[in-house]
Amino acid sequence: MPDLHLTHSCDYGCEYCRHGSGHDVSHAFITWEDLIYVADFLLASGEGRLTISGGEPSLHPEFIGMTSYLLERGFEISVNTGG
Repeated sequence: MPDLHLTHSCDYGCEYCRHGSGHDVSHAFITWEDLIYVADFLLASGEGRLTISGGEPSLHPEFIGMTSYLLERGFEISVNTGG
């Protein structure tokens, strides 16, 4: 199952992880354009399942909208979150 990182932002500061809160993540959010491209590609490839991950995916300002969009497109989604 493909793993889609919505963001590299994370609200934890784990020393072993490069996504921790002490890192510059000002440009680390996936865009709508990229999300639509990935969704189109996966569906054309016959892949209907997807894991949404990150960093912490729920920190993306469009998390709910993007997740809803993927569900409307027919994806079976799991979310890998620390929350």
